[in-house]
Amino acid sequence: MMGHYQDVSVRRKAVKAYIAMLEPGEQAQVLDFLTEMLYDQDPEVKLAAIGAVRQVHERRAIVAIAALVIDPDRTVKTTALDALATSGERDALEGIEKAVFDNDRTIRIAALEALQRLGKKEALDFLGELMRLEQDAEVRAKAEQVQKALLAN
Repeated sequence: MMGHYQDVSVRRKAVKAYIAMLEPGEQAQVLDFLTEMLYDQDPEVKLAAIGAVRQVHERRAIVAIAALVIDPDRTVKTTALDALATSGERDALEGIEKAVFDNDRTIRIAALEALQRLGKKEALDFLGELMRLEQDAEVRAKAEQVQKALLAN
């Protein structure tokens, strides 16, 4: 109930305390609540929720985190990208690839780095197309670097 409290400072404390009380593995049992918190208006609440949801290795958790790569807050975007990259799941590809088209170059580069860390060769076709169409030299160079790294693995 306190996770939906109107006062953001109370909501932050309540969500963080709730997450801290979860035992290992309990995140999956309360995934519906945690997913709701991913879409809170407050970035701090979102960040706390990402920390918990990233421990759930289910497709719906990855899809929920992937939606945050277009969040207005840069820290939320980069944290979501990190969670997707470290998931090791093929389902994370779509979310990471979506972030490559962000208006912010640093997010675009972070998304390419996340693709490399994810290490899925399924991203090679996407990278080839991106390199063909990309206008930004720095982003194109990073895409080439990621493509080479994926091919080397």
